[in-house]
Amino acid sequence: MGILNCEIVIRQHRTEDLPQLWRCSRLECARMKRSATCPSSRRCTCSLNSDLSDIGGIYITPGGNFWIATPKTNSQKWLASWAFSLKTTRKESCDECP
Repeated sequence: MGILNCEIVIRQHRTEDLPQLWRCSRLECARMKRSATCPSSRRCTCSLNSDLSDIGGIYITPGGNFWIATPKTNSQKWLASWAFSLKTTRKESCDECP
């Protein structure tokens, strides 16, 4: 089966996912900078240094979650990730970053 036709597993984010999350986030920021919807590089850095550096504290502990979708046959290959947060637990907000 091709990657688009594979069975997927949706699981909660794990600590060992952080390096891949950061790598994917940096690639996405670089991709967006080349498009018309370009966020500033400071905003990307802000996100990497705030909510993405404390997924447990920002998303999971307050009652939200952070999920990773992977092929059933390879839990290390990410297809997608998404998060849900019930509240902001930090004073700073990435919306405040230029």
